[in-house]
Amino acid sequence: MPRRTKERPQHVIWPLVKQDGTAVSAGIPGAPGAPGPPGLDGFDGAPGEPGEPGFEGPPGAAGAPGAPGPMGPAGAIPGLDGLDGEDGVDGMPGLQGPSGAPGASGVAGQPGPPGLDAEEPEPPYIIPGPMGPAGPAGGGGASATTIEVNLGATAAFRGRFTIADAAITAVKKILVWQAPGPYTGKGTRADEAELQPVQIIATEPLAGSANVHWQTPPMVTVQKRPLMMRGVDGATVLMSPKDPQAIVNGPATRIGKVLGNVKFSYVVFG
Repeated sequence: MPRRTKERPQHVIWPLVKQDGTAVSAGIPGAPGAPGPPGLDGFDGAPGEPGEPGFEGPPGAAGAPGAPGPMGPAGAIPGLDGLDGEDGVDGMPGLQGPSGAPGASGVAGQPGPPGLDAEEPEPPYIIPGPMGPAGPAGGGGASATTIEVNLGATAAFRGRFTIADAAITAVKKILVWQAPGPYTGKGTRADEAELQPVQIIATEPLAGSANVHWQTPPMVTVQKRPLMMRGVDGATVLMSPKDPQAIVNGPATRIGKVLGNVKFSYVVFG
């Protein structure tokens, strides 16, 4: 512990004053005296009280990581396997990739051994049964008869004519249809049935004859009629047919009347 030196007393200079109390001016200071001998060292004083602790310094920089130590020996008891975690949620399916190129054809395999031939089946043993009763005799082939009928001198949509034949009785069945031309008085063409067809509605068999009811196919059209107007003299005047405004639509009218000779074919069934 360093020694404490004893402080020297400083000389106090008092101001000089006269008897009347006025200050006396100081004289010129004298030359400094020679230095005296050094004083003796003083005794060591008692140790002072310890000071307060200083502030904590900042932390030092981290040291460099040490080298990894050697692997320890394997434990005597192996560790237990952990439990499987829960399955995660399925993600969205990705986009379909492009089709791959077709692969090369594989090598044909070796043919297998031939199969065994199947055995011929044994024919069943058939025992013929007794002969059944004879069925009724078949009917003879039917032949059609063609006749020409005059349907009247006045054209009509419907009517009736009679077929005279001894083979017809009230219990027979008769089939009648229009036959192709030519018809008497209607040219030499065979297409008269196409120009004016006739439909058979019903046939009523009697003893030695049959009543046949017929009609033409129903066809309806709208007639065009010239416009009539009254003149200044009160007379009715027919408008010119060349004027489109002078033609008016008339009522719906049935067409397709027939008259004269028409041929029919018929068959009598027993």
